[in-house]
Amino acid sequence: MGTRRWLETYAGEVSNIALVLIAIGSMAVRMPFTLQYARERVDCAYWHSPDFLRTNYVITGVWGLALLVAAVAGGYGDLVLRDPDNLWTGLIIQIAAIIAAVRFTAWYPGIVRTRVQRERGTGQGV
Repeated sequence: MGTRRWLETYAGEVSNIALVLIAIGSMAVRMPFTLQYARERVDCAYWHSPDFLRTNYVITGVWGLALLVAAVAGGYGDLVLRDPDNLWTGLIIQIAAIIAAVRFTAWYPGIVRTRVQRERGTGQGV
């Protein structure tokens, strides 16, 4: 298999695995990659709260898992089924994983915010 064909076949999986490693690495160095985006939406008074940080670890972990699911699905289609154009492994499963991560990212902070408000009274910044 030539380089061009190899890239056409495996670029998606390689990219997804690279992003999984970035997600894991960002958590390992205590800077989950979602932190920079969350700080654009949350008052700086909450940036160092344990709930805010934990929320970002969870969301980063969910993104890492979604990207891993996408990589495994694509790899299964490419390596096991030998069909990189398989509708399920090449498209549906991968898109479903990303949509799940997007929806979780939109949903989870509200759940945490509600819990914090209930426990502490007025926690607005998660």
